[in-house]
Amino acid sequence: MKMIRIGRDAENDVVLNDATVSRKHAEIFLDDDGNIFLTDLNSTSGTYVNGKKITESVFLVAGDVVKLGEAQLDWEKHASGLKQANLDKTRAFTPPKSAPKKAPAAQGNFMRSAIMSMGAVIALFLVMYFVNESGAGDDSDLKKSEVLKKKDLPKTDVMRDEKGHKAEAPAPPAKGEKRKKEIEQQPTEPNQEPEVVVVEEPAGSEIVYDFSCLKDENDMGTGSILDIIRGFEKETIEGSGIEVTLEEELEVGQSIKDEMFKTATIVESGSVVARVQRIFNKLVQNIPNPYGMTYEIHVVDDNVLNAFTAGGQVFIYTGIIDFCKNDDEIAAILGHEIGHNQLGHIRQHIQKNKWFEQTFGNNEIGMGAQMLESIVTTSFNQENESHCDLWGSDLCMKCGWDPCVGIGLWERMHEADGNPEYDPLDNIFRSHPYSNKRAVCIRNHMLSNYKYNCP
Repeated sequence: MKMIRIGRDAENDVVLNDATVSRKHAEIFLDDDGNIFLTDLNSTSGTYVNGKKITESVFLVAGDVVKLGEAQLDWEKHASGLKQANLDKTRAFTPPKSAPKKAPAAQGNFMRSAIMSMGAVIALFLVMYFVNESGAGDDSDLKKSEVLKKKDLPKTDVMRDEKGHKAEAPAPPAKGEKRKKEIEQQPTEPNQEPEVVVVEEPAGSEIVYDFSCLKDENDMGTGSILDIIRGFEKETIEGSGIEVTLEEELEVGQSIKDEMFKTATIVESGSVVARVQRIFNKLVQNIPNPYGMTYEIHVVDDNVLNAFTAGGQVFIYTGIIDFCKNDDEIAAILGHEIGHNQLGHIRQHIQKNKWFEQTFGNNEIGMGAQMLESIVTTSFNQENESHCDLWGSDLCMKCGWDPCVGIGLWERMHEADGNPEYDPLDNIFRSHPYSNKRAVCIRNHMLSNYKYNCP
């Protein structure tokens, strides 16, 4: 049995330097009979065979077209060194009945992966402990990772309009002031008309972002371990004093843009682009406390349910545009991506890379430490994703869109994913929360901050 791992990380057997490819995206597995199977490793943008997204291991034969996100994979070339039966067959060939629903390697190595992940958690814990001279900090630091107030977010200075020009920021609300905001509540049943409702918008510093909704009573203690590591990472890396400039963020965004324009089909005109641009412009104009980031929106012609951002460059796929029922849901997606920039998530990622290079050097030790970090901190991103959901809901309401549509959006997304049940070990490796938990977080956020019970 042999296996080829494919992804964006350097430790993969096949490295694809494409923004739509996940760090550990997919694997090709060769069984003892020479049959070749392709398995997606819970990637963000999906794996496709002949244009169809795969949800389980797929038997490959000569001529099959494989895409990882937007990147086409010449799998036959990479598998040419293996003893393979597949390349002598065509798609008309009936695959072996023993073809597994999940990768044989994934089934056989499940417990080994679980043990390795726990070992990685402990190893990184020790690394952080000995590097951090000031100690672990008190419990209040860990609690801040679950509940953040808007006043705890990075301070910003310059407000810009959709063209990037400086604009005057609106006067902040007085302490304790409750602003009335009209929103057009979208119907939850067919043939219903939107209803205008009035919601009390609290003063900015009073908005609380609570991530306890991501917890699960069946986490088998993994949640507590991740909380400890998250606290060390926050104190060690974020407290290192390493600076990341706005120019560095913009450079990362431009690099991603250049790569996407080379490898993806970007739609640059038409009604869909005009619609998305209109929604995006309104969101950018209403960003609270912007810090000078220049934003651009791009539509990618692909049926993938995906959107992503880096350095002010936001990419949304036609697949997720079609999946959205109305402008409000598109606004929720775009507001989420803007949030990654405004909340400093791109800056944190650059800072983390700098920290590892300064601490361990650009050598095998440094690469090993970063590999450990990529294994252990994947699920830390879940908190960032939820934060962007909630921040984006606030921004949508500020623009007059229904902030509750994210609930239905993520519930439908959960169905599209096959209604997966919570798995504590799987949760360690997930970069995004379970979609149904994201829906719960938005509902709780609206109720606790705005006293509004979403329908």
